[in-house]
Amino acid sequence: MNTVVCVGYLDKHTRFFYKINQRVNSKHNAKFIIHSINLSGWLRKLFYFKRGYWISAQAWWVSQTKKNTYKSIIKNQEVYK
Repeated sequence: MNTVVCVGYLDKHTRFFYKINQRVNSKHNAKFIIHSINLSGWLRKLFYFKRGYWISAQAWWVSQTKKNTYKSIIKNQEVYK
């Protein structure tokens, strides 16, 4: 099984990748992972009842959960390389 990773900005990109997914899966068995940068693309993916990834929200969540770790690293470092 092949994995195809797509990055879309808006809902138009998500629709485009979804149509490609339908055509490719009718001939080949491929797994599509569609990442969205904006909220509209992620909501469009939910509209298709597929799991989507909202990169902006995931990046924000990771930065918030590791904020104290980053602050302690910055506090302990005297020189930035």
